[in-house]
Amino acid sequence: MKAEIISTIDDNSIPQSIWDKLQAGGSSDTPFQNRYWLLAWLRTVGTNTKPFFIKLTEGEQIVGIIPLVIDSSSVGPLNFRLLRFAGQSNADYGDFLLGEDKEACIKTTLSFILAHAHLWDVAVFEHLCETSPNLAAFRKILEAAVVPHDAAVHGVLPYAGIGSSFDEYWRRKSRNMRNDIASKGRHLEQQGKVTFKRNQGYEALQVFDSFTAMLKAGYAAKSSFESIATFEQEKSFLAALLREAQLAPLIHFSSLNLDDVPIAYHFGFVDSRAYYDYKTCYSSQYARCSPGMLLVKELMLDCEQSSIGTVDFLLGDEPYKYRWANGERKSFNIRVFHKGWKSRLLRLWLAGIRPWLKKSGMLVNLVNKVRRLRNMINSFI
Repeated sequence: MKAEIISTIDDNSIPQSIWDKLQAGGSSDTPFQNRYWLLAWLRTVGTNTKPFFIKLTEGEQIVGIIPLVIDSSSVGPLNFRLLRFAGQSNADYGDFLLGEDKEACIKTTLSFILAHAHLWDVAVFEHLCETSPNLAAFRKILEAAVVPHDAAVHGVLPYAGIGSSFDEYWRRKSRNMRNDIASKGRHLEQQGKVTFKRNQGYEALQVFDSFTAMLKAGYAAKSSFESIATFEQEKSFLAALLREAQLAPLIHFSSLNLDDVPIAYHFGFVDSRAYYDYKTCYSSQYARCSPGMLLVKELMLDCEQSSIGTVDFLLGDEPYKYRWANGERKSFNIRVFHKGWKSRLLRLWLAGIRPWLKKSGMLVNLVNKVRRLRNMINSFI
């Protein structure tokens, strides 16, 4: 098996039929592994990363694609090079796209990236879902090869299994939740006509500015300096997704309207397996009516009509997700190190010093002080 770096993931380097076949070969087959989703990310959010796409071939056949980039990050004054999946940290799932012989593909990939260790300081394979057939194989190969690494649960992926009947799913929810949603729906209907609308094509672009203005207001309300600072980049990325014709079947951009005026938006993705709840925002003017929650119910009804049995709330353990979810999956991060001094120092910090500081409470206090100082500075800008 041969591995090589390719400079781009366009159709000239890897035929679309091959990409689709390899993507479908893993249980982490999500829109975040779609070629055009990744290309939109590379043109917007990922402009400062260096492509490190690996193509695996056996004879004339392409048997694997590993869409990686080299990114930069820092720990205090130390800058380091991060090898990671393309799309991070905007993607909630990361994975290899491999053929049937996954262990052979991963062994070749690992040997290849270690042979190019002079180009990176730490390799982080983020958001590998516990259901991915590549996760166990990767951990097994790392152990056998005695490669310095660590693996840990990074987060959870709550989901609602609706099945074929929303009514049956809804009856299993608590009476308090059902009554609460019904009461808020009635209160909103007293103020005007409430409708659900899926925005597509040119129509979606027409309401995009309204959506991003509402999204930005939500970030500002949370006083999230990082989110506001990167908002324009995120806005460009979401616009690029909407404008990509090849992604049109995957985009699910919907709104809850009051007298034809949007008061809540969902920007998500959909495939034959699930609806992916990517971005949610709502008008603070109607917060008491929980328009975001009312929109989730409409989305679930829409999924039922489209024979989609699962709503994936993606990474995060926010309480609102668990009001709807009836299951969750674990998401793993695997970090790989090498013998370089910077990689060794990072491993010492990440696996030794940082956890100790966090456990002792010193790190939390330091982070809180930095955040307070940053917010003070930001308030004067």
